Amino acid sequence: MKVTDFLEEMKKVASESYRVLKADKFCAILMGDTRQKGHMIPMSFEVMKIFQDAGFNLKN
Repeated sequence: MKVTDFLEEMKKVASESYRVLKADKFCAILMGDTRQKGHMIPMSFEVMKIFQDAGFNLKN
């Protein structure tokens, strides 16, 4: 699976997670970075941004 395809699917996950999560509750995501052709791809940053765009706020 291409990284772009994965991130597009994560948008669906984030949207549905935000929809079903009860008020004042938390969603935790554990995401590692990856490498392709010797270059690091910051998956954790990309997924964090997707979840923020879906409506989630960051918590320490």
